[in-house]
Amino acid sequence: MPIFSSLIPTLFIPLSLLSYASLLGIVSTVLLIGTVFYDGLSKFDAPGSLWSPAKTSFGYCNIGELGLAFGLFMAGVRIVLTFFNASG
Repeated sequence: MPIFSSLIPTLFIPLSLLSYASLLGIVSTVLLIGTVFYDGLSKFDAPGSLWSPAKTSFGYCNIGELGLAFGLFMAGVRIVLTFFNASG
């Protein structure tokens, strides 16, 4: 029910106003991608460089890092669940 209550008001807004919101989203996405590439190409040392990226891995090296990964993941899930519970 909370999802419908946030989407239904946009049905009553004229398309001419919704197109400005869509244009704003497209422009901000393009600017964000451009900023990431500009910043990554202007640095030559890791971290943050696209020329020599930092060493990363898909796995974990020790059990302490596994706990940190679960904690960071659950923090993001908790925020989403908090917003859904607050709105409905």
